[in-house]
Amino acid sequence: MAVSVGLISYSFYLIHWPLIVYYKYWNFDPLTNADNVLIIFLTTIIAYLMYRYIETPFRKLKSLGKTISPSVIGLYVSVFIVVMLLPAVHVWKNNGWEWRVDGMTTSSSDVKLAEDHKCIRVKNNPGCFVGEQSKKNADFLVIGDSTAGHLLIGLDYLGKKFNKKIQYVGGSGFCSPLLGAFRWYDDNMIKRKLKYENLCKDKIKQWDELIRNNTYEFVLISSRWEFMFEDIKNRPKDFLVDWDEPVPDANVSRAKFLEKILHTASIVNDSGGKLVVFSSVPIIHGKFKECNTVPTYLLSDKSFQMRCKSFSYDNMMNRIKFTNDSILKASLNYPELVISIIPSDFLCDSLSQRCKYIENGKFLYKDASHLSAYGSMYLANKIHDKFDRLLHESP
Repeated sequence: MAVSVGLISYSFYLIHWPLIVYYKYWNFDPLTNADNVLIIFLTTIIAYLMYRYIETPFRKLKSLGKTISPSVIGLYVSVFIVVMLLPAVHVWKNNGWEWRVDGMTTSSSDVKLAEDHKCIRVKNNPGCFVGEQSKKNADFLVIGDSTAGHLLIGLDYLGKKFNKKIQYVGGSGFCSPLLGAFRWYDDNMIKRKLKYENLCKDKIKQWDELIRNNTYEFVLISSRWEFMFEDIKNRPKDFLVDWDEPVPDANVSRAKFLEKILHTASIVNDSGGKLVVFSSVPIIHGKFKECNTVPTYLLSDKSFQMRCKSFSYDNMMNRIKFTNDSILKASLNYPELVISIIPSDFLCDSLSQRCKYIENGKFLYKDASHLSAYGSMYLANKIHDKFDRLLHESP
């Protein structure tokens, strides 16, 4: 037995690592004990075949003092190339062996990262309109930073479906759409602070005037909320501060969040509407486009998610826990004023400990923290029933 293992040891050494790499490329989950046993078994079989049909014949020729002619070497090389090319051609001719991925769509057009809605580039009043365009006045107002913009394709679909005209007035630089407050940018980042702080103040004034001077059924706000409450190394230290008495302090900032949600909701309510607060989607990866380079026919949705996973599930959920909890608390304690929509309820699964970014072979995200067009539609379909209930409950 020991002699037999020794004879195939060199072939075993040559084949084991490529086999492990290929296996993990196919299934990116951590190797289980069963996986390890299977890899050892396959490596042993292939190593024996290599020893029996490649290594042994060459050894015999050498022991007999014979040399191998160029034509024989050419034959071996030709056979090797054919063996490698045949499955590759078969994969190409059969659209990547779609049977391996349970019907997942695999064409390049399906997995291409979607473009933003054209409205996301419109920042000034009266903004841009989606949904049912034939109506004179807007039923919804959508305000916030780029995370509000990435909802537009889905909101356009819902607006047309429910005959609602939706007005979008976006902001830049992670402007917070909470009235009576503004985002205090890190004092150590002077250029960024000077560039965005006054712009955001002007934008908040514009949003305030829109809400007070118009009647909307619903005002939907969205922002990368958690950036104002995080204490993460190498990230700017921004805060949510009161408009009249700004205090750039982490604890004060957190206390202001719920207070300013309710303040904004009161202003919306006084104008005859109701506030809808979207929480942030989980940040899935810092280098999303770099890891998104593998042909989809080689990996399942689950394996794609594992391949591009840089933050653990716990880390992703912890980043949005405070803001999710605060937004949910506002809607539970003041249901007549605030409606909460928590995207992680639809994108994340506590049982599998994963937040998805790909569904049916199509990307839900266009980058680490923004939904793609497909993702926006995916979320719109998930909140469809809630949207329907809101409209039926509104006066």
